[in-house]
Amino acid sequence: MAVVLVALAAGLVSRADTTHHAVADQQHVADGSAPTTPAGARPADVPECAAGCDTAFTLALPGDAVLAGLQTTPVASPPVALLGYWVAGRLRASTTVSGQDGLPYEQVISGSCAPDGDSQRCVVSFAFAMQGRAVAALRVHPDHGITPTDTVEGEAIDPVLVDLDGNGRADAVLRRSTYEPDFATGPQYWETWVEADGVFTHTGCTEPVAGDQPVPTHPATGPCRP
Repeated sequence: MAVVLVALAAGLVSRADTTHHAVADQQHVADGSAPTTPAGARPADVPECAAGCDTAFTLALPGDAVLAGLQTTPVASPPVALLGYWVAGRLRASTTVSGQDGLPYEQVISGSCAPDGDSQRCVVSFAFAMQGRAVAALRVHPDHGITPTDTVEGEAIDPVLVDLDGNGRADAVLRRSTYEPDFATGPQYWETWVEADGVFTHTGCTEPVAGDQPVPTHPATGPCRP
């Protein structure tokens, strides 16, 4: 698995420098004895949501399944992003996804899934620290729960999940700043990765421009700033 380094601005992201890495977070897997709940996602089923969670997204999957992105409420310190997976109204698994520093991501933003045999290949975007953003690749399966397989991180403005290579599955796009003169007002550009078999491959960057530029619809192939 090739490693792609993405530079983080010093002082803005408190975690370790970014990388493209596989992750294997501990997940809670239901043993089949839990009582059946109504079809759909119930955040209260997730152990870490005992004090309450907000729902960032829910994705209806084949087989009467649901994947949900959850966020612990402000009473939790520090906040934690969670993923829950229900099949036929019963919680099958829940998990956090951790960054390179080993700490769970703090905010979940959005998700997208598409079939891959009897599994779902999903990508989910997260936020951490001040400007840190991440996109994780996941395998979701009724028998195996949620398995994170790869993650890309970077200091960025927005992560976007969009199909870049036409395979029907979302890929990872991060909007970056040149910092000329600073993060908020400097020209911006997009950096892209395509996902295949649960692994992200870095493709390149677009040219920096002042003001808005459309989200890429194909992999960027230009050089990236150091």
